[in-house]
Amino acid sequence: MSLTKNDKKIADISTYNTFKVFEDIYNKEGDDSPSWEMTLPKRNKKSSFWASFLIFVFILSVFGVGFYPSLSYLLKTPYPILVMTEDSMWPVIERDDLVLVRGLISKEEIKTNDLVVFKQKEKENDNLAVQRVVDVDREDGQVIVRGETDNSLNVSITASQVVGKVLGEENPVKVPLIGKFIGYLARR
Repeated sequence: MSLTKNDKKIADISTYNTFKVFEDIYNKEGDDSPSWEMTLPKRNKKSSFWASFLIFVFILSVFGVGFYPSLSYLLKTPYPILVMTEDSMWPVIERDDLVLVRGLISKEEIKTNDLVVFKQKEKENDNLAVQRVVDVDREDGQVIVRGETDNSLNVSITASQVVGKVLGEENPVKVPLIGKFIGYLARR
């Protein structure tokens, strides 16, 4: 019985030592390492640095983009973090401290001695400020606030200007170093 060309190819393939293929690929001449060990290819250090840097920036941006909306949802406010731009609350909160802000469910939550975050004017894009509540007039909807420094004056605002309370009543939750970095970038 004679084998056809196709049958010979099949017979050659089925009897070929597949381990030999890997030996041929990975065990080069003069290489004393065992044939089953694989070595990583040499990397270009410059391109490796940039690839690592881009991956780091990507992860940081994904975290940053996802972090703010998540924090906004958890604290129930569109302004979950705020960097103090003035010294009106010193020594409780210093300039460039980053504070966490909790939103208000109702204006009835505003009480005397609360640290509130409010819009300085009733326009949409005016600055936010943090001050302590001195008095609340529920009939007129007025809130009297004052800073912690000696030269601070009482300011009357409407309850609708209040956007939230600083997280932590007596000891506010603050992140000083990140706030200093953000404050530095904002002033440049």
